[in-house]
Amino acid sequence: MMPRLIDFDLERYCLMISLLENCENLRDFHAQATHFTAPIGQLLGQALADLHLSVGAQERSNLNSEFFQRQTPWILTYHQKSRFPVGRLKGACIALGEEVRQRPEFQYHLSRIRSAWLFDSVIHYDLKWDNFLVRQSEGAPIGVQLIDWEFVDVGDAAWDVGSVFQSYLAQWIVDHPMSSDLSTQNYIDLVVTQMPQTFILLHAFWARYAEVMESLQYSLQPDLVKVIEYAGGRLLQTLFESVVGAEHLNSQALALLEISQMLVVNPVDSAKVFFGLEVDAR
Repeated sequence: MMPRLIDFDLERYCLMISLLENCENLRDFHAQATHFTAPIGQLLGQALADLHLSVGAQERSNLNSEFFQRQTPWILTYHQKSRFPVGRLKGACIALGEEVRQRPEFQYHLSRIRSAWLFDSVIHYDLKWDNFLVRQSEGAPIGVQLIDWEFVDVGDAAWDVGSVFQSYLAQWIVDHPMSSDLSTQNYIDLVVTQMPQTFILLHAFWARYAEVMESLQYSLQPDLVKVIEYAGGRLLQTLFESVVGAEHLNSQALALLEISQMLVVNPVDSAKVFFGLEVDAR
């Protein structure tokens, strides 16, 4: 699941881990692959389940608060109060907060999913393609490991799972800039027509994750509705990260914002539209 620990110097904030050979991050792996496959999805699901089951309920309650801050995602309240010093952000990031403030329904549901946050697992908190390493060695089975643990915390497992879903959605959008002749809705329609190529991987990811968590009688069963809602929250954070340094929100950024809202406000329909997953409405 993760590189082997060699040593750690607390005073110097220095971490030494084992060298990972014959690895590439998930971004580079997919760039070379001809299509998305179920085995990779299964490995991602297994790695995430292993992480979320690595610490039991009693141990979680006793984890040192000096190292685990037990924070909710800052992006869910960014439109209310920025975590960044005055003057640090460029115009696009400021405009993003203003855009969200003009969407009362979106604000309501961001607050709602924040209030539903649970401290039920040790979570990575920052899952994206760059933080998954795919290991391929001659004569050995392919494997997946997680790296970049600076934000690890006790939090809601659904955030990590939703982060994986949104990473595939966000990457397609990043790789396909919006042409000037497309409206926001036309671009979203284009995204919807292209996402099915990822379904085989994402369905295998979710099936393996849910299977492992349920088979071990995890205290909180995987909730796909909540996962999709948090995918929307994480997509909003991805949008923020993509416009840091920009002066204005372009049309593609506004389309990404619209998709984020769709996931958060209407997760049942969005799960089917963007990920091909059927969800029982609550």
